[in-house]
Amino acid sequence: MYVFYLKNSALGNNTPGKIKLSKTDVIWSYVAQIFNVGANIIVLPFVLRILSTEVLAIWYVFVAVQSFVTLLDFGFQGAFTRNVTYTFSGATSLLKRGIDPSAEVLDRPNYALLKSLIKSMRRFYGYTSIGMLVILATAGTYYISHVTSQLENSHEIAGIMNAWYVFIVANVFSFFFHYFQALIMGRGLIKENNILIIITKSVYMLATAVGLNMGYGIMSLAIATGLSVIVNRIVANLFFYKGGLRLILKQTQALQQNMLPIIWYNASKVGIAELAIFFTTKGNTFFAPLFLPLSLVGQYSVTMHAVAFLSTLSQLYFLSHVPVISQCRIERNKAKITSIFGESVVIMSVTYILGALFLILFGDSLLGMFSDKSFLPTLPFALLLLVYYLDVNHVLPLLLLITKNEMPYLKASLISGFSIGILSPLFMGVFHWGIYGIIAAVGIVQALYHNWKWPLEAIRDLGMSYKNFYRIGYHSLQTKILYLRK
Repeated sequence: MYVFYLKNSALGNNTPGKIKLSKTDVIWSYVAQIFNVGANIIVLPFVLRILSTEVLAIWYVFVAVQSFVTLLDFGFQGAFTRNVTYTFSGATSLLKRGIDPSAEVLDRPNYALLKSLIKSMRRFYGYTSIGMLVILATAGTYYISHVTSQLENSHEIAGIMNAWYVFIVANVFSFFFHYFQALIMGRGLIKENNILIIITKSVYMLATAVGLNMGYGIMSLAIATGLSVIVNRIVANLFFYKGGLRLILKQTQALQQNMLPIIWYNASKVGIAELAIFFTTKGNTFFAPLFLPLSLVGQYSVTMHAVAFLSTLSQLYFLSHVPVISQCRIERNKAKITSIFGESVVIMSVTYILGALFLILFGDSLLGMFSDKSFLPTLPFALLLLVYYLDVNHVLPLLLLITKNEMPYLKASLISGFSIGILSPLFMGVFHWGIYGIIAAVGIVQALYHNWKWPLEAIRDLGMSYKNFYRIGYHSLQTKILYLRK
């Protein structure tokens, strides 16, 4: 995450500032992302104690659906964020690709361009929300009905379906106001964005715990989702329009220009790739209930949440520095890019390996403190951790390449996502490999290309081996630690 240090007003409306990252900003990012990714893990003790394994498995299907529908954003949020930043930095034109070096740069935010951009954002998310509602209400309802047909208790089935309807409304409402995150991040309100995440997830966790203890079961999870969405909308609105921005925009005439074609150029590539990546990483949550008992699916889902949390945690240092790396690309400061990337791969490896060992050795004991449920057995758990370590190891180089404003992974991601979508059902349903079929599908496909391709491209980009990345990263971190101790 990053901060724009701008002069002379709360809006930063005189001199476009240079991106800087403080130690406090990184800490805020870690805390916020721990809340963001770990919310479902933090409420896990309540969930495990009250919900049956079968109902828990269905809830994780809900969560997978939620992750899937956010892909209807289609990469627009990232594109909108960048362009909002350009408008606050005084840009007078927005291009489909890159930045026009000859264009005039204002000494204040371009409010007319910003207002036009906001209108385009609302139009995009409004139309897309309607499409989402149709998809969830039809295909989504049919799928959930099919999955719940494995249950024998009709009262339990009715409760799940009612929770699903509440869940649909909450997610459509959430998606429509998704653009506020792009506005907040684009304006450079990084601390506020992190606070927003913490508040939203705190509401979700509190409402979930209260609802479950009151006996509302899976419905409490759906209601908690809805409440957190409402709070998010209210707080995000206050954060973005603070400092008199609402009045300024009200008095500003928007440009008569549709920004969507400009945003679409790169956003569409990112969106298609993210859709493929979704099936690579989370698609098995949809396939598994069709071939495996719900009890095993629940066990797999709990395990995957822990692995996903560990994966994200190990990437946070790099993710918090992405804007700085992007700036270094413009300044052609390869030495600083190399230093940050080296630090990131060291932190990623140490965090992931130590976390994986902890989960293998103490994971079941930790879960046993709250319920009789457990992670997957040691062998499939270890294989799953290995597969996703290799995944994280190639994601960092891939994100590094994206900072060059290139999207090199579109075709490969499509092929990988399609291949996993074919192999997972094949391994589980035809070869009867069970849970190993899921792990094998992801592991084999990723190893054939992604696991080696993007680290190799990072080596070519920065002109040194991974051994040197680790060496530079270690010495750089050591220097920073010594400096902080002074």
